[in-house]
Formats: sequence, C-alpha cells, structure tokens
Amino acid sequence: MKLLKIALIFTQIAFALNIKAPNFSPNVDKKYVYKICGGKNLSPKIIIKDIPKEATSIAVTIFDPDAPRVGGWWHWAAFNLPLSNEIKEGIKANEFLQLKNDYGNFGYGGSCPPPGKAHRYIVTVYALKEKVSFSKTTPIKKSLELIKPLIITKAQIVGKYGRN
Repeated sequence: MKLLKIALIFTQIAFALNIKAPNFSPNVDKKYVYKICGGKNLSPKIIIKDIPKEATSIAVTIFDPDAPRVGGWWHWAAFNLPLSNEIKEGIKANEFLQLKNDYGNFGYGGSCPPPGKAHRYIVTVYALKEKVSFSKTTPIKKSLELIKPLIITKAQIVGKYGRN
C-alpha cells in the first residue's frame, strides 16, 4: 500500500504544470485592464513549465469569482493553443479558438470591477490530450465540461485588481 501511495504522489508531481504570469499575478497591471476602465485590454503573457509529454494542446481561462453577479465573470477562454513554454501577450480574438467572454466579445476581456474591493482573477492553464473540436459559440461553462476527459493536468494562479 505504501508503494502505491508513493507511485501516486510521484505521478502527480511528474504531471504538475508550473505557470507564472508576469505583471498579472499577484497584481494585475493596467495594460491587462478592459479599455473602458482605462487599460489596453491585452491578454497576459503566461509562462508555462513542465508540460507533460502526452499533451497536444494548451487551454487557458480567466475567471473573476468576486464579480457582483451569480456565477462570477468569465474574462477569457482560449483553446487549441500550441505546446509552448509561453502564451504570448496580446493574443488577438481571431487567433486560436477563443470563446465569447461575459462582455459578449470573442477573446480576452480585461479586468474592470466596480469601484471598491479588489477582485481575484483566477488564471487556469490546462494541458490537454487532444485539441478540442467545439465551436467558438460554445458557452464557456459547457466547454469546461467538454474538456474534462481531455485534461492531463492544470495549474492556477491568481491576480488581483481593484478600482477606487
């Protein structure tokens, strides 16, 4: 039984992604803020290490659980990103498969919380067994259900941003 536990721990460590988002975590830089809130609305650069050999594509989501509405606020869902140690900054809406965010636009939609307490922006990067084939009109919540069987591993980081 101890040998099985050790093997399971090793397997989890071997498949653990390591991600960083300079200028987004721990605090969201102004250039990643939505334009109507004074930013440039650029998607963040994300550095990825330890991508499993079995992975064929990368997906990324950004979610604000502190948004003042039931279910939070989806800022980004991008799929079929190439296996790379970096997701570049400023990905355009027509690059890769990007779903409609909660602003109603395809692609990235930056931070723009109401004035008050800072919100958390959870960045999740997924290593997937295969590319996805759903449509860009697929709702984000549905897409996350569809990729469950494809996830090899995932990692999360959190950035914070608030307006006075």
